[in-house]
Amino acid sequence: KMQDVSDLRDWAGLDLTGVADMTTLVQAAVDATAAAGKVLYLPAGKLRLTAPIIVPKGANIEGPNQPCDRNGTFSAFSTYFHLDHVGVGFNLLGAVDGPRRIAGFGTYRNQPTPAPGWVPLGASADVQISGCYDAIVEDIFFLNPTTALRVTGNLIAGGHSNGRLTIRRLRGQPVQTGLTLTHIYDVIYVDDI
Repeated sequence: KMQDVSDLRDWAGLDLTGVADMTTLVQAAVDATAAAGKVLYLPAGKLRLTAPIIVPKGANIEGPNQPCDRNGTFSAFSTYFHLDHVGVGFNLLGAVDGPRRIAGFGTYRNQPTPAPGWVPLGASADVQISGCYDAIVEDIFFLNPTTALRVTGNLIAGGHSNGRLTIRRLRGQPVQTGLTLTHIYDVIYVDDI
């Protein structure tokens, strides 16, 4: 085998319709596959999350493809995470250095209905890299985020910086901020945004 892959469908109770809260199930799958050194494969469908997913050292989360191409055509064979909360969606938290990767899926948030005096949802970033080295974020589509991707220092636990990051092939429709980067103390590669 070139790499071991574990399918999210192997976890009992998976709902791919976007109705049931899958936060606990997804976090358990991420933690278990990271500890085992496996890729966590995400099947096509919608997954509802009501709290942040922490992406630990060793995690490798991969969906089938980016949900939307350059022409704005959506694929029915893709994975979306409905971030049904205002916190961070996926937090690549790096108190301990080590590789981690997320790729091949989309995120979306429900924004308030536009009306006079409209303001966007006060949500945090859909993906946040926080004090992390050796992280890869690629082939992600962001639909209606207030902030799509934020790279920031982990100011808790001694103020960890970021470095050796690869961010590429991101698409989407951010409402306020697409990409914001701070606390980068080593090389970062950003391409095809």
